Amino acid sequence: MAEAAARLWVGPSAPFVPPPNPDGTRDLNPEDPGSLHYTHIIQGNLGQTRVSNWRDLLDFAVRTASQKSVPFSSIQQIAAARDQDPSERSFHQVEGTKEGTKIWVRAMDANQCWQRSFRLAQQTGVEIYVLIEWEDTEGAANPGQKARLQWSPPASANVGPQ
Repeated sequence: MAEAAARLWVGPSAPFVPPPNPDGTRDLNPEDPGSLHYTHIIQGNLGQTRVSNWRDLLDFAVRTASQKSVPFSSIQQIAAARDQDPSERSFHQVEGTKEGTKIWVRAMDANQCWQRSFRLAQQTGVEIYVLIEWEDTEGAANPGQKARLQWSPPASANVGPQ
């Protein structure tokens, strides 16, 4: 019977897009937000730390993971981080990591910064939130529009290094 039903109903013709909120912003799926190219952060936070741009978001996510004793191998895998200065212009050192730890990360686009910061937030159980706006330019997914990306750990979650 399931096979017959699957042949009859092929699913929705287009992916579900949540309608805008009364304030004109959309809520995006944090796991699959679509293209974030040509966006900037209007406001945001990672835990209690305020962020104002994509680089800050990733740096604070890496710093938080380091301070919460997430193994460097996990930070390296998630954020493509290095524990030695790679002497490449595209890398910068993340300040304020766990004492004795030095971490460098590469400059990344908005999509990579969000995905990596989101995964580190999940790893550390820290809330992440950004209000973004797309530039009104060719190539932007939603020119001139605003959207929210957010994730909070479940209330009963037992998070930390795996």
